[in-house]
Amino acid sequence: MSDPERRGRRLFFVVATLLILDTLWPPLVGLWQNFPNVAWFSGVIRPLIYTALICSLWKGEPILVQLVGWLSVISGLQRASAGLLGLFPLVLVWRPEAGRLNLWLALPGLLMLSFGILRVISGFLLLFSPSLKAYFQCASVQSDDGSGCPHA
Repeated sequence: MSDPERRGRRLFFVVATLLILDTLWPPLVGLWQNFPNVAWFSGVIRPLIYTALICSLWKGEPILVQLVGWLSVISGLQRASAGLLGLFPLVLVWRPEAGRLNLWLALPGLLMLSFGILRVISGFLLLFSPSLKAYFQCASVQSDDGSGCPHA
């Protein structure tokens, strides 16, 4: 395995771990706190499907990499815009004398914005990183025994 492929493998595991944690944390919290009123499709099934897509990226299918990359970018932009919309009213009523109250009011919007940006960056890495492209190309080439990358 060449150096770019090794770097791509490490980068893939970091990006996949962050995306999976970011995807599965809200449904787990929702199930824990509000089980009787869970929105099953949007709250549980859709994140599980997205997580399954992320987990199957290790095969290196180009269509799947493109699909997950663009889904990450789109969902990250949605989350970041929701975070900005949550912060906008606070900007209008921001009072410096309130001190830490301002931070506590802004925290949910800041978290949504930061996780949205994280997801957008992860999506762009999946789409355009040369190291990840080298790793996915290596992973998509099947060796004789079917173990994946012939250089591993």
